[in-house]
Amino acid sequence: MMRRWVLAACAAFLAATVGPAVKAAPIDGTTFLTFGSAVSIPGATLRPGTYIFERVDGSSDLDVVRVLSRDRSHVYLTQFTRNVPRPAGLSDRPAVTFGEADKGTPPPVKAWYPPNESTGQEFIYSRN
Repeated sequence: MMRRWVLAACAAFLAATVGPAVKAAPIDGTTFLTFGSAVSIPGATLRPGTYIFERVDGSSDLDVVRVLSRDRSHVYLTQFTRNVPRPAGLSDRPAVTFGEADKGTPPPVKAWYPPNESTGQEFIYSRN
């Protein structure tokens, strides 16, 4: 019994130290966005203020987006998103679109569009 526990502990230690290193580093597309009222993102409500929206990993049709406090001290969201085309007529400046919300609740950020890009990132919300 003790031998199995020691072997399991050694295997866990090796897996933790020898396994692949994963480092998420932002690529182009870091944007500072300021909201004048509360908004929601999947799993969090952002109070009025400035936040960082950035892509973490570029990959096919799904990209990872991270939302952080302005000083990077708090991560509010790290999530896969869907690539969506920038709506016709939307300026090349950074932008977000909002979904519908019940009265008295913050509107959900539907998509974020980095500056000067033809596509944006659509947030994925659970269906509760």
